[in-house]
Amino acid sequence: MFFATSVATIRCALTTAIFAAALVACGSSDGAAVDADGTGEPDSADANDEVPDTGVPDTVTADTSIPDATVPDATVPDATVPDTGVPDATVPDTSAPDTEAPDTSDPDTSGPDTEAPDASAVDAEVSDTLAPVPPDPGPDEGYQWIEVTANAAFAPRDGAGALVHDGRMWLLGGWNPLDPVHFPSVTNSEVWSSVDGATWTLEVLAAPWEGRHVAGYVTFGGRLWVLGGDPNRGHYQRDIWSSANGRDWTREVEVAPWTERAIWYTVTMNDAIYVMGGQVMPQFAGAPPPDGIFYDDVWRSTNGRDWTRITEHAGWPARGLIGGQAVLHGRMWLLGGGTYDTPLHPTRLFYNDVWSSPDGITWTEVLKAAPWEPRQFHDVASWDGRLWVLEGWHHRNLADVWYSGDGTTWHEVPNTPWAARHAASIYVFDDALWVVTGHNLTSDVWKLVDTTPD
Repeated sequence: MFFATSVATIRCALTTAIFAAALVACGSSDGAAVDADGTGEPDSADANDEVPDTGVPDTVTADTSIPDATVPDATVPDATVPDTGVPDATVPDTSAPDTEAPDTSDPDTSGPDTEAPDASAVDAEVSDTLAPVPPDPGPDEGYQWIEVTANAAFAPRDGAGALVHDGRMWLLGGWNPLDPVHFPSVTNSEVWSSVDGATWTLEVLAAPWEGRHVAGYVTFGGRLWVLGGDPNRGHYQRDIWSSANGRDWTREVEVAPWTERAIWYTVTMNDAIYVMGGQVMPQFAGAPPPDGIFYDDVWRSTNGRDWTRITEHAGWPARGLIGGQAVLHGRMWLLGGGTYDTPLHPTRLFYNDVWSSPDGITWTEVLKAAPWEPRQFHDVASWDGRLWVLEGWHHRNLADVWYSGDGTTWHEVPNTPWAARHAASIYVFDDALWVVTGHNLTSDVWKLVDTTPD
């Protein structure tokens, strides 16, 4: 993804080579998400630079008559597909200090001077008698990985949206600077779907939203949603789009009310969408806002269009870089994450703490340091009555998988068979937990099933 390498290493290497005319340097990392994407001129097929008037939502009907023959060849030539390890050009300088227990007073998390509304304004009411989290049920020895395909029809990518809707898995956008055929502007706006993980159909070659990765991706109100994106084209993407069928897209919001930022965490719960955290990335999008702003606020919407900031400071150290979403036991969960380096804050922060909230306003630190390694660009999920933390980045790609029934006691699934990666696409679908592509930059598809007899 665009942000997973140190600024010094990637700015000099990958940025100069691939993004000569861009404002940014690249990096790589997995989740919600990231390697630094280039900010070259948007490709005419997947850019939406001229934004129409927002008085009326702008519905765009994509060309759905794309014949099978027009599906791009997902087999990237050997010369452009890196080894399943992190490409040399995107491996950050590991000599940078690894801060696992940062001073939470730095960097500045204040953000712009805006007035947070009273919590009583939040539409949904959370019961005062919320049931306690049940104890962890213990390890499950029946988990087993199955390789569905080593070469799916789509080109390798990281930071792609992963949503389940209408009985299908949907793959949205993504980033791969090593494949100019499928990613002529570093990111794209392709839309793919699959009913079984083995056969994938290209639904839209270029959706009307600008190409992006590590955006906010949710299924809400019977629709697919894409919220914002990345700064790799020299600006922060703050538009919001939705679709009932994955092919016809409506721009719901031209400019979201939260301040310019990227790599936030998005969840759905209590019949609402929540956007939290994130940061500015001046080396990609420049000013405003200034460097040094890392967010710990929470925004909420019950319709995807009208947004309220329900808390200015949630209590956890400011962060982002988390893909997927984890909702379990009537609570949203914040699992690890971190900050991306900036010119004024060149040392990335990595976390492995666990927080939960029933409403996005009141947060509880459940665990200060989980047994899994601090990480960012990882993915989280809730499946089989448990919380899940998968893969990620900590100065290298990770391949470990952890689960917990209560957020406190964690167990590792041993012997992960797939290559280490970050910024994968994670699905909970058809009684399985799926890991699809990511920054190993292969088009592999895996699923985890529970073989324990009922």
